[in-house]
Amino acid sequence: MKELIQASYKRITPYFYWLSRLTESKARIKSVKISRIKDFSSVLIIAPPTEFFLDKLMELNPNGRNQLLYFSKEMKQIALDRMKKGIKDNCTIDICTIETLPYTDNQFDHVFAYCYFDFLDNEGINIASSEIMRVLKQGGNLLATYLSEPVNLLEKISIYSISKLGFLRDIRVVEVNTILNQNNFMNITITHYSQKCTPVDLIYAEK
Repeated sequence: MKELIQASYKRITPYFYWLSRLTESKARIKSVKISRIKDFSSVLIIAPPTEFFLDKLMELNPNGRNQLLYFSKEMKQIALDRMKKGIKDNCTIDICTIETLPYTDNQFDHVFAYCYFDFLDNEGINIASSEIMRVLKQGGNLLATYLSEPVNLLEKISIYSISKLGFLRDIRVVEVNTILNQNNFMNITITHYSQKCTPVDLIYAEK
């Protein structure tokens, strides 16, 4: 599973900055608003290193802990090369396997997962959800965006087109709500967005 995600992230990284701006920017903006992130927070961000919202998240937490997480040394280096001077001092970067997050229990107030669940099957989502639950503080929240089931013809066409793009071939439509429930997340809400006819769900869940 780790090798699949590494390869998938490598393929998508050159395009992800513009892709995420075009198709998921509304969901990203909303995720920050409903997270209620404040300065001096402890924040974990799981996303491709070209995620356009990384700088914004860290700017909102200038005196807190901003932890970026990647699945290979190559992805870490891309993130380091891209970061603005000044923000680099405001965060740390770790590398891990998908099976185990390299943190002790109850560390983070917020976990943001962008373009993460999309690469996992149900078993992988279950493992990832369990690990996120473990590292969240009590009362902490998870904000995740991912491709969702299309609800109209235009969205179906968009999903079909995505499946034909080589660099996006490992992204899949996923159903996260049930698995989060099984891992004891609470107050789960899902907001559906259709940006450029691409169906995206933003899920909010609390520990």
